[in-house]
Amino acid sequence: GLVRSATVYIDGPYTSGLTYEAAKNLALSGIGKIIIVTSELPHDEKYHLAKWDDLGNTYVRGARAELGVREDDQEISSDEILVEFLHRLNPSLQVERIAREEFESRSGDDGSSGILLCVDRPYDTQLKLNKV
Repeated sequence: GLVRSATVYIDGPYTSGLTYEAAKNLALSGIGKIIIVTSELPHDEKYHLAKWDDLGNTYVRGARAELGVREDDQEISSDEILVEFLHRLNPSLQVERIAREEFESRSGDDGSSGILLCVDRPYDTQLKLNKV
């Protein structure tokens, strides 16, 4: 139905508890596709302070433990851990990663639409993305 055919774009830090919680709930709801929007902008990444995010740290540690990845193992990135975490929750879920610049340039180009969920990002970033 509608949920399985829906696409949700999530723009948020990979270590954010809110990003994990939202993505987890979407995956478990049976959503068809999640596209994780990445940002390398210092303005965005400094907004979320991972060391103070207890929920995020718990999710990341739990996902690493489930995947058998040690805390000090840097061979698998935080975004890869999130993607694998989502796949384990819902094996039929399609998960992609795209850079924000690509998201901004391709939004709506293919005739599809989606829902944008922007979490733990500065207000000006949220306003900018809302216009895309």
